[in-house]
Amino acid sequence: MRRFGSSTINQWLTLLSMMFSYALEHDWLTRNPAAGSTKLKAAPRADDEHGKALERDEVEALLNATAGVWQLIIRTAINACVKRSFLGYAGTTSI
Repeated sequence: MRRFGSSTINQWLTLLSMMFSYALEHDWLTRNPAAGSTKLKAAPRADDEHGKALERDEVEALLNATAGVWQLIIRTAINACVKRSFLGYAGTTSI
């Protein structure tokens, strides 16, 4: 897994919370599982203190295991928050 800092992780949390809120407004969910999540404090830039992200094969497995609205939500999060080059998708047009 690749590692990311607290700022990147906080951006993911914000996006997920916003997507879950949208789903809540459209009655796709009964509650926002990201509500009340706390932001990470900025950590020193040592590699062992960064968060982790999924590798390409893990992303593909996640997408293969989901369908419908959830797959759309996951694809949106991936495209919005992670540079394709981090996931090894450089040169491809979609995830």
